[in-house]
Amino acid sequence: MWYDDYHAFDNFRDKYWADHQRAPYVTPPTRAAWNFGKTISRPDRDDAARKVQVFRSWFCDRFFQGSQPLFIMPIENAGPRYRDDPPESLKRKNIFRLL
Repeated sequence: MWYDDYHAFDNFRDKYWADHQRAPYVTPPTRAAWNFGKTISRPDRDDAARKVQVFRSWFCDRFFQGSQPLFIMPIENAGPRYRDDPPESLKRKNIFRLL
């Protein structure tokens, strides 16, 4: 989750700042994720985790009945993905506002 992803690197960011007096370079997608993650409070994270668990329980009860469930999921066409270029679909909308 966004909160966990951001705070998992607290010690790294603090040590890097202490050693270099500047923030570390991170890729634009990571920077965007960290900027969003630091806005989430611990209570909001815990509430979201509870909701995910409710959904997970419902999903497993509903769809994992039987010995060999089969899922068909749409997958996009594969192609090159360059590190600093977000996909076109993300350029048109701010995905972090949707969460």
